[in-house]
Amino acid sequence: MKTTTYGFTLLEILIVVAIIGLMATVAVPVTESARVQTNRNTCINTMRQIEGAKEVQAILNRWQTGYVLSDAEMATTVVTVLNGETTCPAGGTYVGNIVGTTIVCSLSSDEGHILSGF
Repeated sequence: MKTTTYGFTLLEILIVVAIIGLMATVAVPVTESARVQTNRNTCINTMRQIEGAKEVQAILNRWQTGYVLSDAEMATTVVTVLNGETTCPAGGTYVGNIVGTTIVCSLSSDEGHILSGF
């Protein structure tokens, strides 16, 4: 009488595990670089929104170039745009409460969080 066995051999299972491990070692650095790029893009877009809101507030309130926004005025501007979120997703902070100057992230030199075009 002929018996048939079903299932995988130990060698087949080891090969599958090795392939999965190899794919995982390749995927981890790719996801890390994607996370860094996403944080950079989010930071730049947030700075763009804050800069635009600051310009609108300057027009509405007739602030001249060089006017220094108080903390309360800056908070009002940021709340209008971002619900009060004032930190970069990568952990930096935004600085630029002077009308006519571009907002800057504290990570601008380290990680390329630079707002250009304003």
